[in-house]
Amino acid sequence: MRAAVIPALRWTALGRLSAQALSLLSTLVVVRLLVPADYGLFALCIAPTTFFAALVVVAPMSLTIQRPELGDARAAEIVGLALLLAVPAFLGVVAALALIAHGYEEPRVWTVGLALAIGVFGPNCVTALLQSRLERRLEFRLVAIFELAGGVMAAVLTVLCALAGAGVWALVAGSCCAATAQCLLLLAAGGVPRPSFHLGRLLREDARYGAHVTFGTLVTQTLDAVETLLLGRLLGTAGLGAWRTCRELVNVPLGKVMPIVNRVGFPAYARLGGDAAAIRRYALLSLRVLSALFLPVYWGLASVAPHAVPAVLGAQWSGAVPVAALFGAFMPFKLLQYCLILPHQGLGNAALVNRATVTIGVAAIAGLALGAPHGLAMAALGMVGCGTIGLAFAVDRARRPLGVSWRDIAAACGASLVAAAAMAATVTALRVAVLPPGWPDAQMLAVLVPAGAATYACVLAAVDRGATVAVLAGMLRDIGRRR
Repeated sequence: MRAAVIPALRWTALGRLSAQALSLLSTLVVVRLLVPADYGLFALCIAPTTFFAALVVVAPMSLTIQRPELGDARAAEIVGLALLLAVPAFLGVVAALALIAHGYEEPRVWTVGLALAIGVFGPNCVTALLQSRLERRLEFRLVAIFELAGGVMAAVLTVLCALAGAGVWALVAGSCCAATAQCLLLLAAGGVPRPSFHLGRLLREDARYGAHVTFGTLVTQTLDAVETLLLGRLLGTAGLGAWRTCRELVNVPLGKVMPIVNRVGFPAYARLGGDAAAIRRYALLSLRVLSALFLPVYWGLASVAPHAVPAVLGAQWSGAVPVAALFGAFMPFKLLQYCLILPHQGLGNAALVNRATVTIGVAAIAGLALGAPHGLAMAALGMVGCGTIGLAFAVDRARRPLGVSWRDIAAACGASLVAAAAMAATVTALRVAVLPPGWPDAQMLAVLVPAGAATYACVLAAVDRGATVAVLAGMLRDIGRRR
């Protein structure tokens, strides 16, 4: 297992992180050329495509990866199932775009959204089917190369279109380019199996698991769509754009690394089967390492948000400072969700995963509904506060079947919590009470970031006594070793 997982993790990290680094660089350029309303319009338009595409591919992908055996006949049935789902799903995208354009009195939703539906929906569905076959075998080399190639082309095209004054169409062009390029490359490497529409056996044997997985995706996508539509209605496209853009940038460290871990972890946990001791050990190990990496990043961001947002994004995004600060403080707690719920997905416990997703999502949306009428800051406060409560309940349910206690969780991430708290206190004290308030944002960051990093490193070394560093160093040696 270790010999298979480490190379898979290495290739996945190479492709995904390289592509996302390019995407982040292009975003930091484009965000200064566009306005928040462009990003808000794009969010309204992409929501239906993302929603329905996920419903098409999630069950076929999960069945491909999770099944102990996958013959040619079963693979053909899975492709047939995806094709049968794709036709009504695309019609659903078109109908949803028409409703949004009419309800929001924004005719551009129809034209922009239809372009996204044509350029993203089909290619993403085919890409998901092809990738799942490779991921099942933990063969991530081609996936990584094709993701990187698609990311390069999308980043270049988005920047060029933005420089040419294309506005929201720059975001559309980049998204369509990435989806189409990756799909064509995967098709050239190995085509989709000939579909079979004799689905009786597939539905009899896998209907329960497929239904649970699809329901979980439906819940996740519905909550995301509700968030987008609610904020678009209450805050307008400019407020929605500021929210989505700032939140997505805050999510970059965790949101770009965790899909790598999840992509490899899903089939890896599936291979472990019922080995409870190994599952518990790997879950706590991942929590320990990821806490040490991400806690200082996010709590540091929360501490310097008043200077980081205008310095990085520009003065027109200053209203999103509370979003960055509050989500920066909250994001590390998502590690509990990733590290303790992912094993259940790999083990086929989709019902438990669905209950956790519903609990967290409904609580977060309830907080958003309460806060959004009062502006961006209250929307973020409501979502973070209620989402944290929902997360605590969901994690408590998920940890018990794994044999993980709250004491185990505290032991895994306690040292990182203490060090990150000391770092945040140091940075806040310097910013508020020591440094001159009139300093430019860039100069403030130049002092606060090194001070915070030094504080975190010193406190972690004193409290943890090198335990986490030793684990991380061992993992890095394994990832760097050629196999």
